[in-house]
Amino acid sequence: MKKWIFGICGFILLCLLITNIVFENIQTEQNIPSEENKVSNNSLTYIVRDFNGNIAVFDSKGNQPIKITDVSTESLPAMDRKMLKDGVKVSGQNELNTLLEDLCS
Repeated sequence: MKKWIFGICGFILLCLLITNIVFENIQTEQNIPSEENKVSNNSLTYIVRDFNGNIAVFDSKGNQPIKITDVSTESLPAMDRKMLKDGVKVSGQNELNTLLEDLCS
């Protein structure tokens, strides 16, 4: 009789463990966007321009910078200052990084 009770308890514990593992996997899968729903940083558009005397990055729809560099626009050549005054539109994170490297080095 004791073996039968231990067997049932073991089976119940095993079922609970499997249910817990399956439930955690379902929650994890729901929090991870599918490949179709992922937005690549390379598809975003940014505007790089002067903001209070420094080089700043804006998203294409915002008026507030999402990043402000420590680089003063006054330290740049006149052509770069004019370009930043008008704003430089770049597509994607790679293009943004390249422009910032060029301006900030």
